[in-house]
Amino acid sequence: MANGEITYTNPGGESSNKAFASGSYTGSGAAINILVGFVPSKIVIHNDTDNTEFVWFAGIAEGSMFQYTSAGAKTLITGGPTLYGDTADDVWNGSGGDSNANGHGFTVPATAVLNTAADDCYWEAYR
Repeated sequence: MANGEITYTNPGGESSNKAFASGSYTGSGAAINILVGFVPSKIVIHNDTDNTEFVWFAGIAEGSMFQYTSAGAKTLITGGPTLYGDTADDVWNGSGGDSNANGHGFTVPATAVLNTAADDCYWEAYR
């Protein structure tokens, strides 16, 4: 897949509304586009390597998210995911995407907290 693109691995089962998607990625240090087939209102990323969880939901500014550490600390940080496909002019048209629902999802930025090279991460997206 080109440029770190990841397509969804669970498009909501047999549900036609595709309200949930999940998958995994290995950190690369480069931005990763994740296609989920809808514009998420909540994104959860679990960094298995660092034992850290990150949560973004509608109402928090794009690019920000809550970071939860294994010690129980919660911090609002920057460097979180950004949405694409939430307006008609920003639908991602990369490989596997199109101008319809398949081009909707989020981008994991090239930041140390979410995308450290070789870190194993798991994500969940909710409509």
